[in-house]
Amino acid sequence: MLSFKRLIEDNYKHEIETQIILLLKENPRKFGLAYYNRSDFKEIELINLVIARIFINDYKPNELELIIQVRMTGLVTVEADDWWEHFTPWANLHAFFKIDEERHEMGTLSYSRYKKTNTPYPLDDYLVPVISREQREDTAERLLEIYYKEVLEDELALDPEVLCSRLNLEFLPLPWMNKIVGFADKSIFENRLYQP
Repeated sequence: MLSFKRLIEDNYKHEIETQIILLLKENPRKFGLAYYNRSDFKEIELINLVIARIFINDYKPNELELIIQVRMTGLVTVEADDWWEHFTPWANLHAFFKIDEERHEMGTLSYSRYKKTNTPYPLDDYLVPVISREQREDTAERLLEIYYKEVLEDELALDPEVLCSRLNLEFLPLPWMNKIVGFADKSIFENRLYQP
C-alpha cells in the first residue's frame, strides 16, 4: 500500500520545490534569511529538499489539510556583490489537497508556523483516522449513531455482518478457531471469527 508521504514525494516534489523558491523570494525572513531583502536576490537554487513529515487533517469530504515539514539545502546568490551563501532552513508549508478515486491535486503552498495542536480529525500516513485511547468510546458511539442506530436505541447486540454491509465492507467467513486460546467459546455466529 502506497503511503501518502510517498504519493507526495513521487508526484509533487518538483511542484513543492518551485513553490518554495517563490515563497523564499517573496519573504526570505520567514525561512531564516533575515538579513536579506527580496530585492537583494539574483538567484535562489534548491540543492536538496527532504520531506521530513506530513501532518494530515481530514478537512472535509475529498479534501485534506496538510502541513508539510521540509528540510532543505539551498544556494542564494546576492545581486549587489555577486556572492553566494548556503542556507539550510526547516520549513512548515500549509496546503489543501483534493483527492478522490479518479484524481488528486495539491493546492498552493503557504508558509506555516507549525504548532503542535490537536487537530479535530488527524489522519496517519495511510489516511487512517488517528484515534486516541480517550476518544475510542466516543468515536465508536458516533460511528454507531450514523450506521447502526438501533443498537444504541434498543440496546441490541451488535451484528458485525450488518455493520460491515452498511460500511460497504466485506465480512469474510472463517472456519471456527476453537483450538486457539481465547476462541474456545462459540459465539452465536457459526463459522465466524467473532467474540460477542
